Amino acid sequence: SSASARFRVVSYNILSELYATKQAYPYCDQWMLSWPYRRHMLLQELADCEGDIICLQEVQADHFELHLKPFFTNIGYECLYKQKSRESMGIYGKVDGCAMFWNRNKFSVIDNYTIDFNDLARREVDKMNLDEADIRKYITRLSRDNIAQVAFLEVLHTMSGQRQLICVANTHLYANYQRPDVKLWQAKTLLNEIQQLLLSRTVNSDIPLVLCGDFNSEPSSAVYELIVKGSIQQPRPEITDTSDNLTVVQNLHLLSHRLDLTSAMTSCSGIGTEPAFTNYTANFKGTLDYIFYSHSRLRVLSVAIIPTEVDINKNCGVGMPAACYPSDHFMLCCDILLLN
Repeated sequence: SSASARFRVVSYNILSELYATKQAYPYCDQWMLSWPYRRHMLLQELADCEGDIICLQEVQADHFELHLKPFFTNIGYECLYKQKSRESMGIYGKVDGCAMFWNRNKFSVIDNYTIDFNDLARREVDKMNLDEADIRKYITRLSRDNIAQVAFLEVLHTMSGQRQLICVANTHLYANYQRPDVKLWQAKTLLNEIQQLLLSRTVNSDIPLVLCGDFNSEPSSAVYELIVKGSIQQPRPEITDTSDNLTVVQNLHLLSHRLDLTSAMTSCSGIGTEPAFTNYTANFKGTLDYIFYSHSRLRVLSVAIIPTEVDINKNCGVGMPAACYPSDHFMLCCDILLLN
């Protein structure tokens, strides 16, 4: 296949000011946690990486309007933002969400959509034959305010001269490690919604997908298995054996999708596996962040390597954030080739 476009994709949980507290990160000095200090480093890091598509999570609404949107607009990007479903915490703008940026010289947006998991949970319950008590339990379990963004971007100046679209999705799934069932429900719902959007637009050829985000799920999880395998093939007692007998994901063996997704970090020559961690704190070190892509239509050319634990310990000690690391997550970055 001949190449028609090459572009750089970035995904980064930038640690919202709402969550950057001394209670959460007692090993950090207050100045390390302050938004003005971290903002400068984050913006410099993002500008230096020169991403063509940038997907951010934990973007505070007021910080998007005051800092990120003006900064990226000034250096040649267009953007979309969607905050989580919940109301602001006390004053306007104090709620986080997801932001997507793209190089306006390489892409133009054709359509964009928001996936609100709270709304989709309510719609799902409406189709189920449940009594009032079970409806309340189901809605309470699934209403976690998480959202996702989906954008259809047109590739400008293709070598083939033919119109090329790419679908980009960005999400931040539920964080509670004790609720893998909610994460799996969100993941299968997200995949289904994206699949429907792609089917509604596809005429003669597949539109490739890039799916970025903080999935709050490690490579051993049901979420990861569903995304990269297309189905759940292993027994998952953590999903089916719930203490309150409320099963929000029924019939695991029937879950499936046809999106043909592969993780960028595992597919690049010389890597082969996910990094040991993308989130590095005193209390948790593990891989939660991913860039997934359509294996048949896209090719990963290179990925940015996550620093080693030796390097991190030299620079920041027990965990991030730190003086030289503005978030508790690492930025993911890869170069991707779009194939005809």
